[in-house]
Amino acid sequence: APRAGGTPTWLPVMLAALLSLPLVLPMLLQPFGIDAMLGKVTRLPRDDRWDALARGALRDDLYSVLESLTRGVLDANPADGAASDPGEQYDVWARANQDSISRTKGALSGIVRLDNPNIAALSVALRTLRSVVRVGAATT
Repeated sequence: APRAGGTPTWLPVMLAALLSLPLVLPMLLQPFGIDAMLGKVTRLPRDDRWDALARGALRDDLYSVLESLTRGVLDANPADGAASDPGEQYDVWARANQDSISRTKGALSGIVRLDNPNIAALSVALRTLRSVVRVGAATT
């Protein structure tokens, strides 16, 4: 069923999967490693209340970035203005943000490879991801 603005209600869920969850199509495999980072946040120490609060804040921030990326893809439309499926919208968005995506993937690759990154490394990863959101917002 469509929601306000005519966008089907299933579309945001599908786009979130395209951006984060491993899919069959190689071009859509974990583009930013958000799911891997969520796992790394889960493994952060929880020795005291502040550790738990920091873990929660990082997790919330990662979900917020994922939501913003999804909105950016939703706002992307092909040249003819009629996106027929989420994959097409993702392709349009990725082409428009190709340079930023490449820089972000390069910057995140070292953090994603860490077995046990600390809160500082994960904070840097979040800032890097937010830069894609800012650039993507400027191109839509």
